Amino acid sequence: MIVDLGHSMLLASFIVAALGAFVPLMIARHSTLLSLRFAQINGSFLLFLLLGSFSALAYAFMTSDFSLKIVTLNSEVSEPLVYRLVALWGNHEGSLLLWIVTLTLYIVLFSFSGRTIATHRDRTRMLAILSAILWGFLLFMLWTSNPFETLKVTPHKGLGLNPILQDPSMTFHPPSLYFGYIGFVIPFAMAVGFLWRGHFKKEHAGWMRLWTLIPWSFLTFGVAAGSLWAYYELGWGGWWSWDPVENASLLPWLVSTALLHAIGSYRRTGSLKLWCLFLGLLTYLTSLLGTYITRSGIVASVHGFAKDEQRGLYLLTFTALLAGLSFLLFAVRAYKMRSKMPVIYPALSGFVSLNIYILLLISLVLGAGTLYPVFGEATLTESFFNTSINPLALAVLFLMGLATFVGWKPTPLWPLLRKRLLPLNGGLLVIAVLMYQETLEKNAENLIAVFALGFSLWVLVASSIALVKKRAHAMMLAHIGFSICVIGMSSDTLFKEEGTFWLGAGESETFAGYTFVLESVRQNEAPNYINEVAEVGVFNFKGEAVATLKPETRLYGTKGALVSKTAVVRRYWAQLYVVLGPMLETGQRSFRVFYHPLVMLIWLGGGLMSLGGCIAVLGYVRRRRRFL
Repeated sequence: MIVDLGHSMLLASFIVAALGAFVPLMIARHSTLLSLRFAQINGSFLLFLLLGSFSALAYAFMTSDFSLKIVTLNSEVSEPLVYRLVALWGNHEGSLLLWIVTLTLYIVLFSFSGRTIATHRDRTRMLAILSAILWGFLLFMLWTSNPFETLKVTPHKGLGLNPILQDPSMTFHPPSLYFGYIGFVIPFAMAVGFLWRGHFKKEHAGWMRLWTLIPWSFLTFGVAAGSLWAYYELGWGGWWSWDPVENASLLPWLVSTALLHAIGSYRRTGSLKLWCLFLGLLTYLTSLLGTYITRSGIVASVHGFAKDEQRGLYLLTFTALLAGLSFLLFAVRAYKMRSKMPVIYPALSGFVSLNIYILLLISLVLGAGTLYPVFGEATLTESFFNTSINPLALAVLFLMGLATFVGWKPTPLWPLLRKRLLPLNGGLLVIAVLMYQETLEKNAENLIAVFALGFSLWVLVASSIALVKKRAHAMMLAHIGFSICVIGMSSDTLFKEEGTFWLGAGESETFAGYTFVLESVRQNEAPNYINEVAEVGVFNFKGEAVATLKPETRLYGTKGALVSKTAVVRRYWAQLYVVLGPMLETGQRSFRVFYHPLVMLIWLGGGLMSLGGCIAVLGYVRRRRRFL
């Protein structure tokens, strides 16, 4: 009964979304205020319907209603309740419903914002655009991915959730990514609406910045959380592998970062006006491209959903349609809406402009490299992305350091640098010291990491000074977070150690200055898996016990999958990382071990960047309530 009601509410929302896409535009011919009120009520009703549908599907997972295909394929009674709920968005159909609910929530919140900034007609047009996009996703769901599809025969048990998704981080990692990906539809609709009208002012840009900062903050947190999840869950000892789905989340983050900087320049100097509109379009289109990569199966990924050509074709067509119409509108309107204020060098607007070009170049290389297997004969390896993208990231760091010292007005660069040489000299000193380290292997990857470490220290010190001087707190905090993140990445690249050894009970091995002793290996049985847990004592050079690590392997009966669970212990800002491997005939067990120096700085930096975005949003709410 509840499931049937949920399905009915989903079908009703398809009709209501279609009304929201066309009716307000018709009403606006006679009364713009009435059309806006209709759009607001329509969006609120849509949210009610979709929340009801989502709740019904959640109820089906909680009660293990195996009459639904999605529940049978992704859940099992023996699983803990939290993982039965995680299974709700741990598959294509359920996650798509969450996607649609999140999109509707954004539409409702946005419909009540900007009362004194945009006209009723502008807001009505934007809400109609958003409803049309929502209708397109509802059509996609009902046509190819109905979560309420039933089975002819109800089985007694399900297949269970994918074992690698049975992790507490899955309760917040996918939703935070969705709130990031999906939220970029708002600046897209704003850009289309302002292009439609042919008018875009600085206060409009401030409104757009707010609605870009919100999803940017969520996406930053989601990308960092995803990196952390892959680090300790997949057991490969790394934190980024340039996986297609990882790249799909990074693409809109890069473009939205460029958008935020373009908006800042336009609001201060009047330059980069068209960049704000163009990047507002491009940010959401890269999100849709990421959705296509993830859900079509066009490229293989451990994070992706199963391959489905029908789904992929729909998403590709939908993305191409939005891109074609929006860029056509941009091409028609761009000349008349161009800014008369030039970009000035050397000034902050000039450095922002250069950084936008570099960020877009990084995005182009990243997108082309990710989609290369579709047109080429092989998948590009990690070395391709490191070789092509990391030098460009170095240029971004260098420009960030320079931009910290300059203002919006043109100023000779050398006198400014001469007065503030301490941060730059500190970074250059670190580079010089590392270059003369005989133990450091001299190769291209390490060379880039050395310069990245030096430049990021420069940015860290310079941004901290600017923060203390009360200059743009939120932006400086985000820059500090980015520099800390790069310090963690560079340090781990330069000084990481890894090894493999075999141990029997009571045997020991020395690695990275620590002694590892295998104390025991025991078997346990949980409701939905059987595991083997090794207890490994870790001792420092003095022979003092510092930790007991418990890596394990789990065999999930319903899926027949063997999954490794890593054991990680923090040693100051470094981590010791151990993975349990197979057993020899002699009874010895293999262990893969890693020493990751300063690796925690990666996620600390990601958290600070997200926090910087949240502080900026709160600043808008406190100072300018009219934006909301």
